[in-house]
Amino acid sequence: MFKNAVKILLSRFHQVWSLLLYYIVAVTVVSALGVTVLMPAITRLLESSIPAETVALFDSLLNGGSIQEFVKGLSALTSHIAGDLLTQPSVFGSLWIFVLVIIIVGRFIFGMVEYPTAVAIDGHMSENASYSFTGKFLLHSGRSSVYQLAKMLFSIPTDAVILFGLYGLSFLWFVAPLKFFTPLIMVAFFLFVMPLRYQLFSCWAPALISGQKKLFPAFASGAKIAFGKGLGLKIYSCYFVGVFLASALAVFLGVFTLGAGLFIFIPVSVLFFNILNNVVYYSYSGKRYYVDAETIINTPVIE
Repeated sequence: MFKNAVKILLSRFHQVWSLLLYYIVAVTVVSALGVTVLMPAITRLLESSIPAETVALFDSLLNGGSIQEFVKGLSALTSHIAGDLLTQPSVFGSLWIFVLVIIIVGRFIFGMVEYPTAVAIDGHMSENASYSFTGKFLLHSGRSSVYQLAKMLFSIPTDAVILFGLYGLSFLWFVAPLKFFTPLIMVAFFLFVMPLRYQLFSCWAPALISGQKKLFPAFASGAKIAFGKGLGLKIYSCYFVGVFLASALAVFLGVFTLGAGLFIFIPVSVLFFNILNNVVYYSYSGKRYYVDAETIINTPVIE
């Protein structure tokens, strides 16, 4: 399944540029909303002495100041920010609205690519058709909105549990024997639970599109495929390898390209995991599918 997903990714790689363009527009829209919401906090920040204190702090460090003095000054600056900014009702309110904008509105906008991407992939796999992402996005915008809102009902609590788990593990830093192992434990936890998260939602969109099921029955049917039939571990292994390679590649591109490579990596990873979702659904539904124009995979129905 993983090998075939990679082959389809290479066949559909041109769709990466459409996804990249969409994410550029989405980031612009979400950033504009965020700046608008944060305007009271930004105005209050510029009117305070915090910018000058920040410049002076780093200037002192660059001109021979000690690390100890820098840490002490940074702690004082943090206390100043918390005392001067966060106690202001307008600032505190704008920060909460900003968090809601990023979590709900931003997540909705960024997630709107999933359904039309799955439709385009399904067309490739079922008919060897090459659909326009833009056309499918406009045609299925209503269904995509409903799907994304329904998915957020499950994905936001799931991601909150993962973040809470990472936050809880961070306190191992204060346990002397585990202090230096804390980052490794947190990474291991992330690599273990993220494939489960992908696996949980993997067959939802394919069950809607290819299986032609209704919204929530499609989720139940997809989860049954992903975790049932005694093959959940094999599917989990595909997502584990995908998450591991994606994480390693993201770190590599973030460090050695100064973040520039992430502009391509994000749409590539989104496209790949959507392809893998469809491959899993087709494989365990006994559906024939195209890898490319010359290669057809025939899969038996799993009893």
